[in-house]
Amino acid sequence: MTATERRHRRATVMGLGLLTAFALGPLLSAPLGAAVASRLGEYQHLGALCLAAVHALLTPVQEAFHLVLMAGLLYGTWDRTLAWRRHDSIVGSLRLQRPAPDSVLARAARAAGLTHSRVALVHGLPTPALTIGWLRPRVLLAAESLRVLSVEQLVAVLAHEGAHVRRRDPARLFAMRFVAKALFWLPLFRRLADDLAVEVEILADDEAARAIEARAKEAPGVPGSLVLAEAIVTLASAFAGQASVTPRPPRLMGVGMLAADAPDLVERRVRRLMGESVAARSHVRRSHLLTALLAVGLFWTGLFPTVHPLEAQGAHMVAHCEHLGWSPFAHLICRCDEEGDALVADARAHCEGMH
Repeated sequence: MTATERRHRRATVMGLGLLTAFALGPLLSAPLGAAVASRLGEYQHLGALCLAAVHALLTPVQEAFHLVLMAGLLYGTWDRTLAWRRHDSIVGSLRLQRPAPDSVLARAARAAGLTHSRVALVHGLPTPALTIGWLRPRVLLAAESLRVLSVEQLVAVLAHEGAHVRRRDPARLFAMRFVAKALFWLPLFRRLADDLAVEVEILADDEAARAIEARAKEAPGVPGSLVLAEAIVTLASAFAGQASVTPRPPRLMGVGMLAADAPDLVERRVRRLMGESVAARSHVRRSHLLTALLAVGLFWTGLFPTVHPLEAQGAHMVAHCEHLGWSPFAHLICRCDEEGDALVADARAHCEGMH
């Protein structure tokens, strides 16, 4: 199961990287065009296909790509700026209580590998525990969680959040969501980002379980994975009346015990922590793959006007491709033989005689 999950994570990260590279690849049209234009510019036909007409048809596609990309960047910046401002406003309105150095929460934090200064008790937090912050992540723990968890379970929860702190997961997910908004025309990216957000919780569970077991070697007891599974079930039951089984804090940017937006995540986490083999489920569907292929393929096709200029050094346009006033669709398939050239020349001479 561990090997399967590792392959799934690698495939997800690779998919995100390749999708981003192919989505932004058309930005390299200028250097790519300079590299191959001198060779491709000599060809004006591909069989009966008029490349000048193809050039005219695909030029708007190239311009549309830059407009869509600019709109995506503006949309992503606007969305993340609003989310950041809402987040800061809500965090500023919360009643944060710093634990005393000798309190139960502070001792549990130290046992989980966290300094007590990075943990705060919050009244009214809609999720049991949440890690927020970019440069200096910190852990917010709901007051309800402190009342329902045992000391061992509290250490397990803080160890899970400590994994998010060490990995700086809030900053990673924030950047990933920005790219997902900027590439709004690729729903596949958002689906892959959702998959990776789920795997972030799985990795934090594994790291927390290993940390608990490493610290409990001197006093063997219940395995750390079972303690964490029990803590997840306890918190899910305690917060079920406030929200769904996997609540997502509104307008709060962070990662935490039950903050991921995946309906079956709690069940998967508990079952795998108890030793069952549970397959990872992806958010990606065939329709998302098809949409991504069509969108990326269309924009990459729009590179043709750059890599194939109408006029290159040492090349000239044949007369029948100078179809001024003609629709590119009407001249897409043209006659390139001598008879076709003669017909066009006669037509041009006729028009010049009339004028």
